[in-house]
Amino acid sequence: DRLQQETPFDNHFRVEAQVNGGKTPVRMGCGTSWCPPKLRPGDEAVSAESDKAEELLVNEYGLDPGVGWVFWRNSFAWKEHVPESLRSLSFTFTEDPVSVPGAHFWTRQGEAGKTVTFVHPTTGRTHVLTILGQEPESLQNREFPRELGIEGWPIHFHVLHYQVEPELPDGELMISDCVQSDSIIRTEQPVASSVAVIGGADGPTSFFVMGKQPDSKAYPKKRMAYSALHYTPAEAVEWKMVFRVESSIRAEVEVELRGISQ
Repeated sequence: DRLQQETPFDNHFRVEAQVNGGKTPVRMGCGTSWCPPKLRPGDEAVSAESDKAEELLVNEYGLDPGVGWVFWRNSFAWKEHVPESLRSLSFTFTEDPVSVPGAHFWTRQGEAGKTVTFVHPTTGRTHVLTILGQEPESLQNREFPRELGIEGWPIHFHVLHYQVEPELPDGELMISDCVQSDSIIRTEQPVASSVAVIGGADGPTSFFVMGKQPDSKAYPKKRMAYSALHYTPAEAVEWKMVFRVESSIRAEVEVELRGISQ
């Protein structure tokens, strides 16, 4: 969590566009980063081969290759229709909320009624998290094409049901597993190098799970969290709280593009 928060190779901001005085929503975005060769661990030849696109960007913009750079591209959708004329265009950059670590707690399958009292790091208000239940789930196990180079992957996880009183706004509190998912089992080398798989060859793999919806009638304030994926079911899960709070030095920067043609 600390590495993710402090890394310079990430964009810790969001951007809005104003076209002719009206806001235009972001449709999609993508990016990449350039790390100077002198700061890269491992085989420099391999790193240089994998960073050809980033090197082209550094050269195109006339940037110093001795320092790190982040490149980010956003696509904005017209709110209603394409305007007949472009009179003004500006962008507002706003710092993202900061992740603040909170309390840890353990749960087991079938456990319910346990409470965890915690204090919000910015408001100082006391809240109570109540465990409504925890159940084991598993993903569908299937065979992967040979060219992906995957022999096996973890499928077992737990679903935690809980509620918080007093309630917190959506997205302000996240509950996640303290451990990462088990790595997938790969062959020595995938047959097709053009096929990409989420996750590093030696590190954990990222999985996105869609679970069953909570019973909104019985527990209208019910929330869910998903544990990491494992090859064998875990007996207990250690969860961590992470708060997304506005930075005390949060600032907005507005950039206006001048010389717009009438």
